[in-house]
Amino acid sequence: MIASMCKGEVTVSQIETMELQIMKDLQWHLFPPTPMNFINNLYPLLSATLSSDGTTPRSSSRKRSRHYGDMERDLQDSLDLSTFLVELSVCAYPFIMAKPSSIAVAAMLYSFDHFDIPQDVHEHVKEICSQHDVNMIEVETCETLLGDLYRAAMPQEEEVSCPLISDEE
Repeated sequence: MIASMCKGEVTVSQIETMELQIMKDLQWHLFPPTPMNFINNLYPLLSATLSSDGTTPRSSSRKRSRHYGDMERDLQDSLDLSTFLVELSVCAYPFIMAKPSSIAVAAMLYSFDHFDIPQDVHEHVKEICSQHDVNMIEVETCETLLGDLYRAAMPQEEEVSCPLISDEE
C-alpha cells in the first residue's frame, strides 16, 4: 500500500529494508511492557488462586471473616486503585527510571493494604516476584512514592504533603 502511494519512487523491497533497519535500531523494542500490562496479567492470576471459600490454596486457615464474593469485590476495587496509581505514576519524574514491573507490583501492594486484602495474597504476589527476579527494594521505593502521590491526589482521604509535588512554580 505504501509503495503504491509513492507512485513508483520507492519499491516494496526498499520499504521492507527500511522497516527492518528501524526495528534493528530499536532493538526490536516495538511494544515495551507497561505497568498496566503487568497488572492486567497479575490480577487474573490472583483471582484464579482464590478458592470458593475466599482463601488461597496455600492458606491453612479456612476461617475468614469475608466470603468469596467480598474478596472478589475487594480484588476488583484493588485493581481499580492499582490502575489509578499506575496512571498517577506517569505524572511523577521519580518513576522515569523504575521498571514497569516494579511500579505495577508497588501499585498492587499499596492497593492491597488500602483494601485490607489478606496477607496471603500479598505473599503470593511477592512469591511471583521472587520467581521473576523483581527488585523488591525498587518496589518498596515505588510503593512509598505512590502512597505519597495518592495522598496528594486524594486529599479528602488524608491531609498529607507530597514531596514529589512542590507548591512553587
